[in-house]
Amino acid sequence: MLTRLKATGFKNLVETEVHFGPFTCIAGFNGVGKSNLFDAIRFLSLLADHSFVEAARGVRGGSDVAQLFTADGDRLMRFECDLIVPRSGRDDFHQPAEATHTFLTYELELELVEDDRGFERIVLRSERLSYIAQRDVPTRLAFESSREWRESVVRKSPRRATYIETHLEGDKSVVRLSTDKMRDEAMSKRGGGRPTDFLTHTLPRTVLSAAQNADEARTAVLARAEMRSWRILQLEPSALRDPDELQAPTSLTTAGHHLPATLQRLTTGPEGDRALAEISNRLAELVDEVRDVRVVKDDARRVLRLVLTDLRGREFAASSLSDGTLRFVALSVLERDPEATGVLCLEEPENGIHPQRMRAMMDLLRDMATDTELPVDESNPLRQVILSTHSPVVVAHSRQDDLVFVEHRDPPGARPGRFRALVARPCPHTWRAKLSGVAAVAKGAVIGYLGAIAPSEDTTDTTYAAMVEQLSLPLEAE
Repeated sequence: MLTRLKATGFKNLVETEVHFGPFTCIAGFNGVGKSNLFDAIRFLSLLADHSFVEAARGVRGGSDVAQLFTADGDRLMRFECDLIVPRSGRDDFHQPAEATHTFLTYELELELVEDDRGFERIVLRSERLSYIAQRDVPTRLAFESSREWRESVVRKSPRRATYIETHLEGDKSVVRLSTDKMRDEAMSKRGGGRPTDFLTHTLPRTVLSAAQNADEARTAVLARAEMRSWRILQLEPSALRDPDELQAPTSLTTAGHHLPATLQRLTTGPEGDRALAEISNRLAELVDEVRDVRVVKDDARRVLRLVLTDLRGREFAASSLSDGTLRFVALSVLERDPEATGVLCLEEPENGIHPQRMRAMMDLLRDMATDTELPVDESNPLRQVILSTHSPVVVAHSRQDDLVFVEHRDPPGARPGRFRALVARPCPHTWRAKLSGVAAVAKGAVIGYLGAIAPSEDTTDTTYAAMVEQLSLPLEAE
């Protein structure tokens, strides 16, 4: 779970800081840079598993690495993020890992340099992974949550050392990966041993991405696993319509592949009927006269197919369903999947959804996120949902505690017109407004944003008034 991201030097993010809750809706006009926030999240996720070159190529515009740096001529890129990692997991060798601390902060600084041949490349300047002290938890984890939820996700430890840190040895910069061994309960040991040092200028990737052995670096292993799980959902209708082979993977990809196989896994076993009923009931909130959605086995072609049945018994194959319906089914499946954890980012949830059915979509997305009133377990996985939208209808169906408005401005010290930096503004009187270093969004900005759904003077349509009331914002300037 990502609770805070601060980035500077990445695209148009300059001292841009966003605090995230379990469910966050980022709203802004086209072209302000909402997608750049998602690109930053994806870049950090890729850096936890790939080299600098590979991670850059996996981000929009990253085929030319210089395009990832701001247009200000600054050749440095810095990230800070606070994250909650699972208490336990597995490393790359399937060894069990148990975190020493679960509420961590990760800092990374990269530089764009030119080598002897004149080629630009990314090098590591500094890297740090440390824990967030217990005294700082209330201010760093400020969204509303129960004591039971916090105790289930935040683990305290007497350990005081950082897990990854950068320091100078003579004239050389060194990143140190400290030993954080798995406990030997029989011998009452916490582990120990010598740390591993890496020269920054020789590294082709982050040190965190090299934390692959839980027996030596268990907390770093789980931090890496958490960041690797951050996903940008780009559900493609063609992928959602595809049937699956009988031995296909049973987890939904970011593009939407393997929907039938994933649904088959969730609806098989003792809880299968209940899962199928809940997914079907979800779909009925969006589409009238739906009885169920299920998977059928095509023995002749040896594939699994998704089928929707209406109240009259008529069956509709996935190939005949609308794009919006298929996306809704996929998200309903993810909601029920305990294996779908971490951060799920989704751009433009309004695509393919009629405005009058947007409430059903927003209710589904909000319910996908972890319930912070209950402890985290298999029925309440540590899952986070982050949306970006330009739709006033989506904003109107959001709660003020979940909303972040973004706009762009000339960054301090930059030549006017050089480029426009992204700034994120919280809603007034919310938990984010108490943490943020920028002013809250003003009344005029919200009214202007919702103006696209305002009724004309010659109509009796009350949608606009209803939407503003649902938003329940105290529309006043700070």
